[in-house]
Amino acid sequence: MEITNTKTFHIDGMGGRRNGRGAAYGWIRIETGKQRICVVNGLTEHEAEYQALLGVLKYLAPGSRATIFTHSDEVWGVFTGPFPDRDRKMANLVRAARRLIREKKLKIRIRYIFRENNQAVFDPSYRSQEDHDGDACDEGDADFG
Repeated sequence: MEITNTKTFHIDGMGGRRNGRGAAYGWIRIETGKQRICVVNGLTEHEAEYQALLGVLKYLAPGSRATIFTHSDEVWGVFTGPFPDRDRKMANLVRAARRLIREKKLKIRIRYIFRENNQAVFDPSYRSQEDHDGDACDEGDADFG
């Protein structure tokens, strides 16, 4: 049975270059086109993917229902069962996500989506468009590429 009144999101994360710069994560709400992109230097690919998930969970109002699509095997696998938490940092991000879901009484489904169908995927040129000196988030008119 499908959940009604469900918000749909696509999420993506991009790890930083060797110097730690250029990491970013973001999400897009499919029904409205609202999106958020955050540049946070020093994140790995997996950390950025989890931050994208956390960003959606923080955005949602208490009691909301959402389906969150990701092409991250890591995020999808941890929340659907096949993969264990790999290390302490990842385990802490997973616990933070589960805590938000529980505290806000969210009804969340994590679904896998192929990268080419993910509307939140960063264009590889995004990393070279700006070399951010610090952390920054763009909301609303931000563009994934």
